[in-house]
Amino acid sequence: MEIARATITLLDVAPRVRRIVDLPIAVTLADLHAIIQAAMAWTNSHMHEFRVGKTIYGTPVAGFDDADRRVLPAAKIQLRDLMTSAKLRLHYIYDFGDDWQHQIDIKRLPDAADGEPYPRLIEAEGRCPPEDVGGFPGYKHFLEAMNDPQHPDHADIRDWHAGPFDPTDPDQPALAKNVAKIAARLGRKKAAKPSGRSTRS
Repeated sequence: MEIARATITLLDVAPRVRRIVDLPIAVTLADLHAIIQAAMAWTNSHMHEFRVGKTIYGTPVAGFDDADRRVLPAAKIQLRDLMTSAKLRLHYIYDFGDDWQHQIDIKRLPDAADGEPYPRLIEAEGRCPPEDVGGFPGYKHFLEAMNDPQHPDHADIRDWHAGPFDPTDPDQPALAKNVAKIAARLGRKKAAKPSGRSTRS
């Protein structure tokens, strides 16, 4: 199995939010979307897209695309199809309202270890902002209000989030379990594929 290491960085937020994931290069971009959602702890509640240069991959929506903005189906392109060299940079956008921008740097690795499930979370740094917080400016306000009991919005923000929030703690064990579930699903999907061999004697 050919594998790669993906370094996923959420841009324009502080403290830094970054994930490192090893994954098969045979995954589709739709699978990569699921891996990112699991590793970052997003809830997959909003639209998304990948950009490679000027090419956009995602879920085409009838009536949404036009001549200047054509979205190609992410489920039909594999990561290895884009890796014309040992390295690749993708841009991933999640939630077109909050506009969470991710930079994904991918590099090939030696072949996978026998018996190891992939994708695998290698490292996690920082916690993702809450969903629907209002993008970067909303997240900045959220942290200021959450961390200052004297802030006029402290009580409302704390109630909205239903508890405390530590931006430095990604809860890596929980994220690793999320990614392991994706690995199990991809393993089942691979096992279910027909071999292509004829059963006729």
